[in-house]
This record gives sequence, C-alpha cells and structure tokens, in this order.
Amino acid sequence: MTNPYLALEHDLVGGIPSELGPWQLDLLMRHGLLPRHRLLDLGCGTLRGGLHFVRFLDAGRYVGVDPEARLLAVGRRLLREANLTDKEPLIGGFELLVDQAHVADFVLTQSVLNHLDEARVLETIERVSRVLTGAGTWVTTGL
Repeated sequence: MTNPYLALEHDLVGGIPSELGPWQLDLLMRHGLLPRHRLLDLGCGTLRGGLHFVRFLDAGRYVGVDPEARLLAVGRRLLREANLTDKEPLIGGFELLVDQAHVADFVLTQSVLNHLDEARVLETIERVSRVLTGAGTWVTTGL
C-alpha cells in the first residue's frame, strides 16, 4: 500500500501532495486554525489537504465538500488507508450544506474560485457567508 498522503490520485486535483497538503495546513494554522475549530473544506477533492486537516483537528471537526463524486470516493478510501476514520470526518456533496448556518469557524477554498464562472463565484460566496460563523475566517487561494 502506498502512503495515502502521497497517493498518485492527488494528481487529479493538481498533484504535489508532498508540498501542497502540508502547505494548506500550515496556511490555515498561520491564520489561527486550532484543533477545536470546525473547518469546511469547500472543494476538498481527493483530500490532498483534507488528510492533514483531519489528522490535526479534533474528531468531528472536519467537513469536506466537493461536487465530484469520483474525487470524494478517492478521498474516502485514502481516509481509511490513513486510519483517520475514527476522527469522524464528514465528506460529501453540496447537500451537506443545506440547512447549515454558522457552523464553520474556518472555510478553505483551495483553487476553487479561479475555476468558476461569475455566477458560481457568487453562489460560493453566498454559501460561505451562510456557513461561516460571525468571527470565522475564510481562506481562499488560486493555487
């Protein structure tokens, strides 16, 4: 079995898992992410960063959402291979966000907005504003 943190499947979302996964966690920690915080990883893909987040966060504090079922399936498999299922991450499609309000202390959109048209960017902003707590932090990148 290969190291799930370095799995070739991460190339489906941009690759370089040895660099980008740890970089994503470091970025959020520099913005104040603590193990007790609730993180929404919007556009989580194969969990290239998600594996690191789940390992770092307290149990039940990670939600990964992506519209691509095949990427989510890879991410779920890699979570099992990394022995992180006991951390109770919630992984799924946008339906996970229905009726959710002010539930995330942090939202990450890693290389999401730069792939969307204007209507989808506005939709994403609305989703984030709905789920982010009043004192929450939204970190977005174009990488």
